[in-house]
Amino acid sequence: MKRIAFIDGSNLFWAIREVSRQKNDLEYRLDYTQLKTLLFHNTDEVARVYYYGALPDDASDAQLKYIQKLRYLGFKIRLFPLKKYPDNTNAREKGVDVSIAMDMLELAYNNAYDTAVLVSHDEDFCELVERVQRIGKSVDVCGFVDRMSQRLIEAADRVINLVPVWDVLKWKGS
Repeated sequence: MKRIAFIDGSNLFWAIREVSRQKNDLEYRLDYTQLKTLLFHNTDEVARVYYYGALPDDASDAQLKYIQKLRYLGFKIRLFPLKKYPDNTNAREKGVDVSIAMDMLELAYNNAYDTAVLVSHDEDFCELVERVQRIGKSVDVCGFVDRMSQRLIEAADRVINLVPVWDVLKWKGS
């Protein structure tokens, strides 16, 4: 069975940060090797892992190193610009959700996978999940269930809950 994962990087980052804060843990990084193992441990064929995120124009060395590590692990990286708004000092990523949707649909129509694994908590993806299912594909949704949209949970064929395995997925260093 072919599986492709679509990781909403920013959405996952903020969920991890919140989980870590609740546990009074200042180290809120994820071991992506362990995540990849969790998502694909029982499959015959691992097709791809797409990681969608955003980097500022003045990305730090740490941010660039992080992206390089994901590439080293075999992730296909899709980066988008951060847009600054005049009335807001915070930048926001633009285009990530649309790109996830377009890629998931295109690859479903091209029969590139049997199961899509969507790593996100975002209710905006409910319609996408249902459309991919109508094409005849399964969609697993992965994330921290206590932060995930109930509608997204209900739309998924299967939910992979990161809450009980957080201690395994948490970055141990080096």
